[in-house]
Order: sequence, then structure tokens, then C-alpha cells
Amino acid sequence: MLTDSAPKPLFLLVATDPTRRNGTAVKARELAAHRLAAGLWPLYARTPNRKALVPGAAVAFYLGGTGAEGGCVVAVARVADKRTNRSGRRIDPPGCGTEPPDQLLVLVAVRWLAPPVRLKDAMQAAGHPVKNLGNMLQGGCRAFTDTALATLILGPTTPGAEEAGACVASSARLGPPG
Repeated sequence: MLTDSAPKPLFLLVATDPTRRNGTAVKARELAAHRLAAGLWPLYARTPNRKALVPGAAVAFYLGGTGAEGGCVVAVARVADKRTNRSGRRIDPPGCGTEPPDQLLVLVAVRWLAPPVRLKDAMQAAGHPVKNLGNMLQGGCRAFTDTALATLILGPTTPGAEEAGACVASSARLGPPG
């Protein structure tokens, strides 16, 4: 019997500072907290790696934006299900200028990291320095398959940390969105 020994990726999902319809900003932390409290995360038609986000996948949540935790991974979870958003349901805070997502990830085992992990530092410690993190994370989702990086983010005893296997630090080497 053949088995798939390929390392399982850790997916990094990104929250940024969206603007409310009235022009005021929402902090990425507030947006992520709202989504994670609901156990849901949006996927849009052009979200990279959306087909690979399947039940059982390990996900980590990165905050872009200007807050104190900007540039940090703040939480981790597992994907329980992925659903098409046929109703056009909005999951973000009221008044938020985000569009209704195409699909919704249903999350389980959400765990906030204390302290948050500065992604640039974790990548450097794993031997993958990156010059332009914003370009690498453009599109809202990237897959990492480096055991060292996954361990730095998830922790050494978290299931999935050992499964995640060779971070590629440049967007060109991350593979095409899909």
C-alpha cells in the first residue's frame, strides 16, 4: 500500500486593517478576534491555496496592519469543514467594508498564542530570512511546509508541528496561488 509521505503544510491566513463603510479603520486584531470567536474564516474567489484548505489542515493567523501585534502570528486552529457561502453571509464586524466571502472555513481547536510569534523572526530562526513579507503574504493565504517554522509557530508539542515540512521564503518559490 502506498502512503503519502509528503509533509502537510501549515497555512497562514492573513487579517489586515480593513476600513469601515463610514471611513474609520478596523484593527486587524479586532477583525481576527471576531472571526475566530465565530469559528469561521472567509475565503474569497482569488484566495491563494483555497483548494488545499481541507478538513484537518493546520492554520495559523497572521495580523498585518498597524497594531502592536502587526507582523505576528496570534492564533492557530484546525479546519473542520469548508462550506460554500451560497447565502452571501457576511462574517466580519458590522459596518466592515469587506465583501461577502465565496467560501467559509469552519474552525476547531482555536488557540491564541501567548505571546504572539513575530513571523519575520520565526522565519529567520528557521533559516529563511525574508525581505518583503508583505509581498509574500499578498492574497491572504500561504502554505508553509517547514518543520522548524511550524514548530516555532505552533510549538514543539502541538499536533501538526512535526508534520509541517521546507519553508520557502520567497513568493516565487511558494508556488502558484490555487
